[in-house]
Amino acid sequence: MSKRKVLITGSNGQLGHSLNLFLKSKSFLVSNTSLNIGPYNLEGYDLSIEKNVSNLIKRLKPDFIINCAAFTNVDHCEKNKKNASDSNVKVVKNILRYMSLKCKLIHISTDYIFDGKNGSYSESSLPNPINYYGKTKLEAENCIRSSQKKHIIVRTGNLYSEYLDISSNRLCWILNNLKNNKQINAAVDMVSKPTSINALSNTIIKLLPFNQNLIVNYSGQDKLSIYDFALLVAKTFKYDKGLINKCSWKDFKFLAQRPEDVSLKTDLISDLINCNIYETEYSLKIISNILR
Repeated sequence: MSKRKVLITGSNGQLGHSLNLFLKSKSFLVSNTSLNIGPYNLEGYDLSIEKNVSNLIKRLKPDFIINCAAFTNVDHCEKNKKNASDSNVKVVKNILRYMSLKCKLIHISTDYIFDGKNGSYSESSLPNPINYYGKTKLEAENCIRSSQKKHIIVRTGNLYSEYLDISSNRLCWILNNLKNNKQINAAVDMVSKPTSINALSNTIIKLLPFNQNLIVNYSGQDKLSIYDFALLVAKTFKYDKGLINKCSWKDFKFLAQRPEDVSLKTDLISDLINCNIYETEYSLKIISNILR
Protein backbone atom coordinates (compact mmCIF):
# COMPACT_ATOMS: atom_id res chain seq x y z
CA MET A 1 0.00 0.00 0.00
CA SER A 2 1.40 3.40 -0.95
CA LYS A 3 2.15 5.91 1.79
CA ARG A 4 -0.48 8.56 2.48
CA LYS A 5 0.74 12.03 1.49
CA VAL A 6 0.48 14.92 3.93
CA LEU A 7 1.17 18.58 3.20
CA ILE A 8 1.88 20.73 6.27
CA THR A 9 1.49 24.48 5.80
CA GLY A 10 3.16 26.82 8.28
CA SER A 11 5.81 24.18 8.88
CA ASN A 12 8.23 26.58 10.63
CA GLY A 13 5.99 26.95 13.68
CA GLN A 14 5.92 24.84 16.83
CA LEU A 15 3.12 22.61 15.58
CA GLY A 16 4.67 22.19 12.12
CA HIS A 17 7.93 21.04 13.74
CA SER A 18 6.19 18.54 15.97
CA LEU A 19 3.85 17.16 13.27
CA ASN A 20 6.83 16.49 11.01
CA LEU A 21 8.48 14.26 13.59
CA PHE A 22 5.26 12.40 14.50
CA LEU A 23 4.05 11.87 10.91
CA LYS A 24 7.42 10.67 9.60
CA SER A 25 7.64 8.16 12.45
CA LYS A 26 4.24 6.81 11.36
CA SER A 27 5.30 6.32 7.72
CA PHE A 28 3.45 9.20 6.08
CA LEU A 29 5.01 10.95 3.12
CA VAL A 30 5.37 14.50 4.43
CA SER A 31 5.80 17.72 2.42
CA ASN A 32 6.15 21.13 4.01
CA THR A 33 5.64 24.72 3.10
CA SER A 34 5.98 27.97 4.98
CA LEU A 35 6.23 31.65 4.12
CA ASN A 36 9.99 31.56 4.80
CA ILE A 37 12.65 28.92 4.26
CA GLY A 38 12.98 26.75 7.37
CA PRO A 39 14.42 23.45 8.63
CA TYR A 40 11.87 21.31 6.77
CA ASN A 41 10.99 23.31 3.66
CA LEU A 42 13.67 24.27 1.18
CA GLU A 43 11.63 27.02 -0.45
CA GLY A 44 9.34 29.71 0.94
CA TYR A 45 5.81 29.94 -0.48
CA ASP A 46 3.28 32.72 -0.04
CA LEU A 47 0.03 30.74 0.02
CA SER A 48 -2.10 33.88 -0.15
CA ILE A 49 -1.12 33.92 -3.86
CA GLU A 50 -3.54 31.65 -5.72
CA LYS A 51 -1.05 30.44 -8.33
CA ASN A 52 1.36 29.21 -5.62
CA VAL A 53 -1.35 27.08 -4.01
CA SER A 54 -2.60 25.74 -7.33
CA ASN A 55 0.96 24.71 -8.40
CA LEU A 56 1.81 23.20 -5.01
CA ILE A 57 -1.32 21.04 -4.76
CA LYS A 58 -1.06 19.98 -8.42
CA ARG A 59 2.55 18.90 -7.87
CA LEU A 60 2.15 17.14 -4.51
CA LYS A 61 -1.41 15.70 -4.79
CA PRO A 62 -1.77 15.40 -0.99
CA ASP A 63 -4.28 13.10 0.73
CA PHE A 64 -4.29 15.44 3.73
CA ILE A 65 -3.46 19.12 4.17
CA ILE A 66 -2.77 20.21 7.75
CA ASN A 67 -3.07 23.98 7.80
CA CYS A 68 -0.89 25.41 10.57
CA ALA A 69 -0.20 28.60 8.59
CA ALA A 70 -1.47 31.65 10.49
CA PHE A 71 -0.65 35.20 11.48
CA THR A 72 -1.03 34.77 15.25
CA ASN A 73 0.43 37.97 16.75
CA VAL A 74 -2.80 39.45 18.10
CA ASP A 75 -1.65 43.09 18.19
CA HIS A 76 0.02 42.89 14.77
CA CYS A 77 -3.26 41.55 13.37
CA GLU A 78 -5.01 44.67 14.69
CA LYS A 79 -2.36 46.89 13.07
CA ASN A 80 -1.89 44.98 9.79
CA LYS A 81 -5.39 43.85 8.91
CA LYS A 82 -4.53 43.02 5.30
CA ASN A 83 -1.66 40.73 6.37
CA ALA A 84 -3.90 39.08 8.96
CA SER A 85 -6.69 38.53 6.45
CA ASP A 86 -4.29 37.23 3.77
CA SER A 87 -2.64 34.74 6.15
CA ASN A 88 -5.69 33.61 8.09
CA VAL A 89 -8.47 33.74 5.49
CA LYS A 90 -7.11 34.02 1.95
CA VAL A 91 -4.73 31.07 2.41
CA VAL A 92 -7.68 28.92 3.53
CA LYS A 93 -9.84 30.04 0.58
CA ASN A 94 -7.01 29.18 -1.84
CA ILE A 95 -6.51 25.73 -0.30
CA LEU A 96 -10.26 25.02 -0.48
CA ARG A 97 -10.37 26.13 -4.11
CA TYR A 98 -7.56 23.84 -5.28
CA MET A 99 -7.65 20.77 -3.00
CA SER A 100 -9.27 17.70 -4.54
CA LEU A 101 -12.53 16.21 -3.30
CA LYS A 102 -10.58 13.19 -2.03
CA CYS A 103 -8.21 15.34 0.02
CA LYS A 104 -9.03 16.26 3.64
CA LEU A 105 -8.18 19.60 5.26
CA ILE A 106 -7.23 19.62 8.95
CA HIS A 107 -7.39 23.25 9.96
CA ILE A 108 -5.94 24.61 13.20
CA SER A 109 -8.25 27.19 14.73
CA THR A 110 -8.17 29.04 18.03
CA ASP A 111 -9.92 29.61 21.37
CA TYR A 112 -9.76 33.34 20.47
CA ILE A 113 -12.96 32.98 18.40
CA PHE A 114 -14.74 33.35 21.78
CA ASP A 115 -15.30 36.56 23.76
CA GLY A 116 -13.93 35.10 27.00
CA LYS A 117 -16.90 36.16 29.14
CA ASN A 118 -17.87 32.66 30.33
CA GLY A 119 -15.08 30.15 29.65
CA SER A 120 -15.55 26.39 29.35
CA TYR A 121 -16.58 26.66 25.69
CA SER A 122 -17.81 23.56 23.91
CA GLU A 123 -17.87 22.96 20.15
CA SER A 124 -21.47 24.19 20.05
CA SER A 125 -20.84 27.44 22.01
CA LEU A 126 -21.55 30.58 20.01
CA PRO A 127 -18.34 32.27 18.77
CA ASN A 128 -18.05 36.03 19.36
CA PRO A 129 -14.47 37.23 18.68
CA ILE A 130 -13.47 40.57 20.22
CA ASN A 131 -10.28 41.22 18.22
CA TYR A 132 -9.31 41.09 14.56
CA TYR A 133 -7.21 37.94 14.94
CA GLY A 134 -10.24 36.06 16.33
CA LYS A 135 -12.45 37.49 13.58
CA THR A 136 -10.14 36.23 10.79
CA LYS A 137 -9.90 32.77 12.37
CA LEU A 138 -13.70 32.55 12.66
CA GLU A 139 -14.09 33.70 9.04
CA ALA A 140 -11.72 30.90 7.97
CA GLU A 141 -13.79 28.35 9.92
CA ASN A 142 -16.96 29.58 8.22
CA CYS A 143 -15.36 29.29 4.75
CA ILE A 144 -14.35 25.69 5.51
CA ARG A 145 -17.74 24.71 6.92
CA SER A 146 -19.62 26.11 3.93
CA SER A 147 -17.32 24.39 1.41
CA GLN A 148 -17.94 20.98 -0.15
CA LYS A 149 -14.51 19.78 0.98
CA LYS A 150 -13.68 17.18 3.64
CA HIS A 151 -12.47 18.84 6.81
CA ILE A 152 -11.69 18.70 10.50
CA ILE A 153 -11.37 21.98 12.42
CA VAL A 154 -9.30 21.71 15.61
CA ARG A 155 -9.72 24.56 18.09
CA THR A 156 -6.88 24.97 20.54
CA GLY A 157 -4.78 27.67 22.22
CA ASN A 158 -1.86 28.74 24.42
CA LEU A 159 0.55 26.27 22.83
CA TYR A 160 3.88 25.42 24.42
CA SER A 161 6.69 22.97 23.66
CA GLU A 162 10.38 22.19 23.98
CA TYR A 163 11.04 24.22 20.80
CA LEU A 164 12.49 27.20 22.64
CA ASP A 165 13.82 28.94 19.52
CA ILE A 166 10.28 29.67 18.28
CA SER A 167 9.05 33.08 19.43
CA SER A 168 5.33 32.16 19.65
CA ASN A 169 6.19 29.66 22.41
CA ARG A 170 5.17 31.28 25.72
CA LEU A 171 7.32 28.78 27.63
CA CYS A 172 10.40 30.17 25.87
CA TRP A 173 9.62 33.75 27.07
CA ILE A 174 9.09 32.60 30.67
CA LEU A 175 12.19 30.37 30.83
CA ASN A 176 14.48 32.96 29.22
CA ASN A 177 13.49 35.57 31.81
CA LEU A 178 13.65 33.25 34.83
CA LYS A 179 17.01 31.82 33.72
CA ASN A 180 18.44 35.36 33.55
CA ASN A 181 16.87 36.38 36.90
CA LYS A 182 14.60 38.89 35.19
CA GLN A 183 11.20 39.90 36.59
CA ILE A 184 8.09 38.76 34.70
CA ASN A 185 4.73 40.51 34.72
CA ALA A 186 2.09 37.83 34.19
CA ALA A 187 -1.65 38.45 33.81
CA VAL A 188 -4.04 36.89 36.31
CA ASP A 189 -7.04 37.76 34.13
CA MET A 190 -6.08 35.91 30.93
CA VAL A 191 -7.21 32.33 31.47
CA SER A 192 -7.02 29.32 29.15
CA LYS A 193 -6.08 25.66 29.19
CA PRO A 194 -2.42 25.56 28.04
CA THR A 195 -1.80 22.91 25.39
CA SER A 196 1.29 20.77 24.90
CA ILE A 197 2.28 20.80 21.22
CA ASN A 198 3.31 17.14 21.18
CA ALA A 199 0.01 16.01 22.73
CA LEU A 200 -1.80 18.11 20.11
CA SER A 201 0.23 16.56 17.25
CA ASN A 202 -0.54 13.07 18.47
CA THR A 203 -4.25 13.90 18.64
CA ILE A 204 -4.30 15.40 15.12
CA ILE A 205 -2.77 12.22 13.70
CA LYS A 206 -5.42 10.09 15.46
CA LEU A 207 -8.12 12.26 13.85
CA LEU A 208 -6.88 11.73 10.26
CA PRO A 209 -8.88 8.50 9.62
CA PHE A 210 -12.20 10.13 10.63
CA ASN A 211 -14.62 10.23 7.72
CA GLN A 212 -17.14 12.80 8.86
CA ASN A 213 -16.57 16.56 8.92
CA LEU A 214 -15.85 17.68 12.46
CA ILE A 215 -15.14 20.62 14.75
CA VAL A 216 -13.28 19.55 17.90
CA ASN A 217 -11.63 21.28 20.84
CA TYR A 218 -8.28 20.07 22.12
CA SER A 219 -6.32 21.54 25.03
CA GLY A 220 -4.59 20.57 28.25
CA GLN A 221 -6.55 19.67 31.38
CA ASP A 222 -5.94 22.66 33.64
CA LYS A 223 -7.63 26.04 33.54
CA LEU A 224 -4.78 28.46 34.30
CA SER A 225 -4.05 32.16 34.08
CA ILE A 226 -0.74 33.21 32.54
CA TYR A 227 0.40 33.96 36.11
CA ASP A 228 -0.53 30.41 37.27
CA PHE A 229 1.24 28.92 34.25
CA ALA A 230 4.41 30.94 34.92
CA LEU A 231 4.40 29.77 38.58
CA LEU A 232 4.11 26.16 37.42
CA VAL A 233 7.03 26.66 35.00
CA ALA A 234 9.16 28.12 37.82
CA LYS A 235 8.28 25.18 40.08
CA THR A 236 8.98 22.52 37.43
CA PHE A 237 12.26 24.02 36.18
CA LYS A 238 13.35 25.03 39.71
CA TYR A 239 13.54 28.79 39.22
CA ASP A 240 12.68 31.59 41.66
CA LYS A 241 8.92 32.14 41.59
CA GLY A 242 9.49 35.45 43.39
CA LEU A 243 10.47 36.86 39.97
CA ILE A 244 6.86 36.50 38.78
CA ASN A 245 4.57 39.48 39.41
CA LYS A 246 0.79 39.51 39.22
CA CYS A 247 -0.75 42.01 36.83
CA SER A 248 -3.77 42.55 34.56
CA TRP A 249 -3.70 42.25 30.77
CA LYS A 250 -4.93 45.87 30.77
CA ASP A 251 -1.57 46.95 32.29
CA PHE A 252 0.19 45.98 29.06
CA LYS A 253 -1.57 48.65 26.94
CA PHE A 254 -2.21 46.09 24.20
CA LEU A 255 -3.53 47.37 20.90
CA ALA A 256 -6.12 44.56 20.69
CA GLN A 257 -8.60 43.54 23.35
CA ARG A 258 -7.99 40.18 25.03
CA PRO A 259 -10.71 37.67 25.95
CA GLU A 260 -10.38 36.88 29.66
CA ASP A 261 -11.35 33.19 29.86
CA VAL A 262 -11.11 31.10 26.70
CA SER A 263 -10.88 27.68 28.38
CA LEU A 264 -12.21 24.90 26.14
CA LYS A 265 -14.23 21.79 27.01
CA THR A 266 -12.63 18.62 25.63
CA ASP A 267 -15.38 16.04 26.32
CA LEU A 268 -16.16 15.49 22.62
CA ILE A 269 -12.63 14.58 21.53
CA SER A 270 -12.25 12.26 24.54
CA ASP A 271 -15.39 10.45 23.37
CA LEU A 272 -14.27 10.27 19.73
CA ILE A 273 -10.74 8.97 20.10
CA ASN A 274 -8.49 7.49 22.71
CA CYS A 275 -6.56 10.68 23.44
CA ASN A 276 -4.89 11.98 26.58
CA ILE A 277 -5.87 15.31 28.09
CA TYR A 278 -2.73 15.96 30.13
CA GLU A 279 -2.20 17.94 33.30
CA THR A 280 0.06 20.92 32.62
CA GLU A 281 2.56 19.95 35.31
CA TYR A 282 2.96 16.49 33.77
CA SER A 283 3.60 17.97 30.29
CA LEU A 284 6.07 20.52 31.67
CA LYS A 285 7.99 17.72 33.47
CA ILE A 286 8.32 15.83 30.18
CA ILE A 287 9.68 18.97 28.47
CA SER A 288 12.06 19.56 31.39
CA ASN A 289 13.43 16.01 30.94
CA ILE A 290 13.81 16.49 27.15
CA LEU A 291 15.69 19.78 27.62
CA ARG A 292 17.93 18.27 30.24
